[in-house]
Amino acid sequence: MPSIKQIIGAVALGFVSLTSALPAQPKLSERSLNNFALATRQNPATGLPDGLTDVDVLQLYVFFVLEAI
Repeated sequence: MPSIKQIIGAVALGFVSLTSALPAQPKLSERSLNNFALATRQNPATGLPDGLTDVDVLQLYVFFVLEAI
């Protein structure tokens, strides 16, 4: 019959192997989480946010270029 020391050792070894097998949680900053939230709202077919068309993108581009001048 196994001793209490062997049982505790086996349980501890089981916990260590379980925790080492689990993936580490990613350490994301607030900005990374915001970027992830924005990426999930994108339409995979176009790569643009839902409801945003190419014309909208061009208008924003022109706005920012003119603002920089």
